[in-house]
Amino acid sequence: MSALEQLVKDAKQTPAEAERALLPLLREVFPDLNIATIAINAGSEVSLNSINGILTTDKSRRLFFKFHAEEGETQSLIGGEYYRAGLLDKLGCKVTKPVAVSTKPGKQCLVYEERHDPLAYDVFGEQDDVYMRTGTYDDGVVNSLLAAEEKYLRHAAGIMKDTLEPASPDTAKATLLQLFSHRLNSANGAVPRVDLFYTGKPVTLPDGSTAVFEDIAAKKWIVNGRDMPQSLAEIIAFSKKHLSVEELIKGPTVISHGDDHNGNKFFAGTEFITFDPAFAGRHPALLAPIKGTMHNGPLHPFWYYKPGRVHDLIEADFSIKPDRIEVTHNGDKVLDAPVRKKLIAMQIELAWKPLLAELKAKNLLPENWRTTVQCAAFGCPFLAVNMIDAARLPEHPKLSLFNLSKCVEAFHMPEWEALSP
Repeated sequence: MSALEQLVKDAKQTPAEAERALLPLLREVFPDLNIATIAINAGSEVSLNSINGILTTDKSRRLFFKFHAEEGETQSLIGGEYYRAGLLDKLGCKVTKPVAVSTKPGKQCLVYEERHDPLAYDVFGEQDDVYMRTGTYDDGVVNSLLAAEEKYLRHAAGIMKDTLEPASPDTAKATLLQLFSHRLNSANGAVPRVDLFYTGKPVTLPDGSTAVFEDIAAKKWIVNGRDMPQSLAEIIAFSKKHLSVEELIKGPTVISHGDDHNGNKFFAGTEFITFDPAFAGRHPALLAPIKGTMHNGPLHPFWYYKPGRVHDLIEADFSIKPDRIEVTHNGDKVLDAPVRKKLIAMQIELAWKPLLAELKAKNLLPENWRTTVQCAAFGCPFLAVNMIDAARLPEHPKLSLFNLSKCVEAFHMPEWEALSP
């Protein structure tokens, strides 16, 4: 485990201690800034694998910093290019450019001028809360958010179209692979996250007993009466194949931010301005829009980022058979969010359909494109958060199976089944 990876973990539990350890590292990485103090933002729910906060220089200048680090990253991203804000800026993207950058694996960091614009994640989250409590939104705020999203998606889709290129072996160096390929298959000897989180691990069942993950993964699912054709084991196997570096380098590429979920976008009045381009660059085309689609839409933040907000409201009944798990839950009702349904529809119409149409027109659409998209959609929840970590909600053991059912649903989303170029 790298020092930075350990600091990310420590910052979630003991931020004061992590600050003491992080300060000398930041001073080493950015000696010209003359850093006097730092303060970690311990309450950042959307920063699952990162640290962010405010540093103050010896001249009282306040700057925003952000690190990203996860298991095996130093090994698996050897030779990758981090934080390519300049590339996005040249393409006309609205992106906050850093004042200082460190790209060395294990010490990668961005430093920005402090901004006071809210994160899109926070503004959307406020509206989620309003809707959950009242059954309605602040229409003015929501309409402004959706207008900003439309503007952002049209521009991002234009960049993908204009930068579309055929397959290239250089795709193997794409840093976005860290969020998919390297979490599924070992890279440079690093243990992939799928093994760290799931392989051989116990799954807490509703009655408090446990089962080995592989036993649960082998079963088919019926969720609220809907048959899910592929088991977790089959989906994981598909993902390991279709999201492998060897497979993805066969497909076309585009330039994109790559990780443009709402936690990496400022809401500057009428438009979104991205930051943290840790994975910006030339990517496999079918991965480029997926993070924004899934994390801004179906992965409702009150389930995904802060489950304590809704765990008392979730009701789920399970029938575990030798070959299947039948689940009946009220998650769709509890997590009902019309604005996020609109976001999914906008992503499909403004990002996915134009991208697929361009791929087809240029005879670059891979034959297995739909499975690749489904695997990437599944990976967004399954590989970013440990879905069976009983410590997340120890008083609610039933939620481990509920979480897994949501991941299976992500693979089988009707939007993917209906999508066509």
